Amino acid sequence: MPSPGITSFERRRQRLLSRPGFAGRMLKAIGLWCILAVVGLAIGMAGYASLEGMSLADSYVNAAMILRHGPNG
Repeated sequence: MPSPGITSFERRRQRLLSRPGFAGRMLKAIGLWCILAVVGLAIGMAGYASLEGMSLADSYVNAAMILRHGPNG
């Protein structure tokens, strides 16, 4: 049986994944989330720094706030 990917889960009648397999799946998902969050934060910081002329600290705060709450308005 091949190792399940991040989006392939067990069917209803299949045996559950072992604990190490589940832990590996969770680590992959967390790693993917971290990569996406860092890339989104970097894009937001670059945009604020270049388009708005903000310092990197201010760019970080604003980009992190948008990632946390989403665009309002």
